[in-house]
Amino acid sequence: MQSNAHLGSGLISGSAAGIETDENGNIVGFNPAKFAAGFLGGVAGSKAVSKIYKNKSAQRYATLAIKSIQQDYKSLSENNPAMFAKIMQKFNPRDFLKGKKQVQEVSKDIFNKELAQEIESALKNGKVETMPQAEFRNREEFAKMFDSIKGNKGVIKTPIGNVECSISYAYRHFAHNTHNTDRENIKGGFFKTFKDPLFIVEQAREGQSSPSVYFYKPFYDNDKKLMNLFGIGIQGHNVEFKTYYFDKKRNRLKEILTSDKIKIVYMKE
Repeated sequence: MQSNAHLGSGLISGSAAGIETDENGNIVGFNPAKFAAGFLGGVAGSKAVSKIYKNKSAQRYATLAIKSIQQDYKSLSENNPAMFAKIMQKFNPRDFLKGKKQVQEVSKDIFNKELAQEIESALKNGKVETMPQAEFRNREEFAKMFDSIKGNKGVIKTPIGNVECSISYAYRHFAHNTHNTDRENIKGGFFKTFKDPLFIVEQAREGQSSPSVYFYKPFYDNDKKLMNLFGIGIQGHNVEFKTYYFDKKRNRLKEILTSDKIKIVYMKE
């Protein structure tokens, strides 16, 4: 088994990791069947575990469980397969033989823990850009910055699908919002927060049929102070825009990184 520089430190390459690469060694995807046959059957566990996974029935069952996890973290798997594969190697090989609900609980715990560490590392290592100036001065210029228009709604393409919002409501939101906060200083980050977030989480809330979706993007202001921006929507057929704000006290960021009620579904490569 040879290592692959494109995979990053500590990540097993080849079939053991389920990694698929192109002819130049660049990662192009994650293959659940290869992961089950390689990592589970020959690398990860004791002889007893390896013996279990030599059974074709166990391999098929585990492969289905892995596919289910991959579907739950579809955006992460597609946009950052190296990170997805690395986190998959944190599982106990026996986890994939558990019932569906148990697999979901274990995967949520593991992915949240690992991705929270990656997020904190990204912030410490300065993966932060300076807040740009807003490229729009009025509602008409604002409307032109959406990827497409559907009636009175603008559409923004994000790593997990489209965000739709009322153009008039979103534009008014910069000055007229729940706390009547002037958001002139964060207007420049609006589209980037949705299109190029550092991470995205889902949080189920009581009384909502669909979870809230949080898009997080850090920026520096001109004095190099960290600005934590959140764009929020409600998940449905598409994500419907709800609010956009500056988490000045970092309460929301802390809650997300420590809560067991959220699910981190995406992190930028």
